[in-house]
Amino acid sequence: RNCIVLNDTVEVLVKGTLFLARRPTFKTTRQSQKYFLSPGDRLRRIFRRGEFAYVEKLGPEKEFGWCFLARSREGRFWRILTPEVQPLAELSETTQSKIRQEVEQLNRLGELVFARLNPARGASKPTPRWSFSGSDSDWMVRLSPEAYNLYFEETRRTLLHRLDNLLLGSSFRAELTPGGILISGRRQ
Repeated sequence: RNCIVLNDTVEVLVKGTLFLARRPTFKTTRQSQKYFLSPGDRLRRIFRRGEFAYVEKLGPEKEFGWCFLARSREGRFWRILTPEVQPLAELSETTQSKIRQEVEQLNRLGELVFARLNPARGASKPTPRWSFSGSDSDWMVRLSPEAYNLYFEETRRTLLHRLDNLLLGSSFRAELTPGGILISGRRQ
């Protein structure tokens, strides 16, 4: 409430001017678990409330806490870092193979289910088929027939989460689109 989402990165410029409080309190330093930050320390501002920001201290050991980052001190004690734009990477062969395995697993399951349901219901509905195609930094996972997208919304969401997990640590992300699941590179 009354917070502003920021999701940017700042850098500490001057020693002894900013501190990180892991448990904000007006009591002793020991109770609030606060310590001064060093020049060069980088913080990801998650959100701000007033002049205080909830931050993640970037580095090998993640720490979260509150930091007083008054706008009047910007440029003197801290600064906002502007990201350097990196070229988009290509989706690795290993990741492509893992995505194809997920898609084929879903296709086999669909074949099994429809092989039982069609005769049991006296129907001849087409078996849903997932496909994976694309190149370089844009890939798409599609379901056909396309009309099945309405009926397999939960399956699409589950597949989205599975693909997101496969893409962790890469410069790619998966997102639902009306036509399927788009896997695209993001600038770092």
